[in-house]
Amino acid sequence: MEAYLLIFISVIIFSGINMRIEKEKLKNIYIIYGIILVIFIGLRKDLGGIDYEVYTEYFKGMTSIFNMSNWNYPDVFEVGFKYFVAIIKTITENPYVMFLLVTILTVPVLLIINYKYCKYPFFTLSFYIYKTMLYTNFIAIRQSISLTIFLISIKYIFSGDFKKYMILIFLATIFHSSAIVLLPLYLMRYVKLYKLGFLKVISIGILISLFSDLAVKMFLYIGNFINLSDNLLEKMRIYSQAIDSGINLHLLEIIILYFIFFWIYEINNNEEEVISSIFVLYVILIISFGKYLIFIRISMYFYFFIMILMSKWLDRFNFEKYKESLAIFGIKIKFNISNNKLKIIVMYLLCIVFLLGYINYLIKFDNGGLLPYRTLLFN
Repeated sequence: MEAYLLIFISVIIFSGINMRIEKEKLKNIYIIYGIILVIFIGLRKDLGGIDYEVYTEYFKGMTSIFNMSNWNYPDVFEVGFKYFVAIIKTITENPYVMFLLVTILTVPVLLIINYKYCKYPFFTLSFYIYKTMLYTNFIAIRQSISLTIFLISIKYIFSGDFKKYMILIFLATIFHSSAIVLLPLYLMRYVKLYKLGFLKVISIGILISLFSDLAVKMFLYIGNFINLSDNLLEKMRIYSQAIDSGINLHLLEIIILYFIFFWIYEINNNEEEVISSIFVLYVILIISFGKYLIFIRISMYFYFFIMILMSKWLDRFNFEKYKESLAIFGIKIKFNISNNKLKIIVMYLLCIVFLLGYINYLIKFDNGGLLPYRTLLFN
């Protein structure tokens, strides 16, 4: 547990420094922290539960890229990942190299894009570590590749380059089929969902949820109709299962964030319109389909937009404006504190919430195999 806590607490400390100093002056620290994060994730030893074991066995059963015609292992994963593993197997027989290469190819991309779009990259990184690092980077390595390709494609949504966006999303799907849900996101350039009121968004989500079971049954029916393989059909059945109440807490978090963002967040340009519309789409989807296991997978693609919004919200934090808004509802705040000090306090409070959620995930996640932390650096 100590290693995980050290990783998180250090990012909280740097978040506080980042609130006082521009990120450009902390660039070297950010790079060093990124290198440590790559080492921490990439050189983990046998951590990742059932998925990690499956990937290890898959690697051991793989042939080199030159002997693919003799490969008899069940075709359980997407074609992109299959050839990716075959290329690595051509170079080495060591499965740990595969996990390290996946980390080297994915985590730096996240760090670079996080730094590019977020004014407070350490703070937004704390949200990423809390919500998805342990799952995406430790366990769901195929989807971590798919997510990385999607992060690269985001700039083409903003710039309006439809062809490049489609090419990258197609590439993402051959590593993890869940990326197919990202195709409609390009339309958020034109569909201004952020203009919908809070109650309208909640109502739309609830209305769609009334038909969610029927939609899932249709999803399975289509899979049978087009004669998908037994392996893919079994995956569809698993991911279509409803899960326990843990998702309810996640839903509550997202709705609270949505309420806060659109109560006190001003949209200033087209890029922010797109980001906000994608976030609203996510809110509708999580209300409609959040109870299904597949939504855990889908959520990973949306977290980065939440990270951008949180950074922009902190940047524009205005205590006086919020006091005026609350006064409309008869809530009067009498104490005085500088806007910057309160912003730092709010940032720390959010980081503490993220830390508690992170610890809860470490302790309770039953398929993670994450404790205690082990690394290839030490016996």
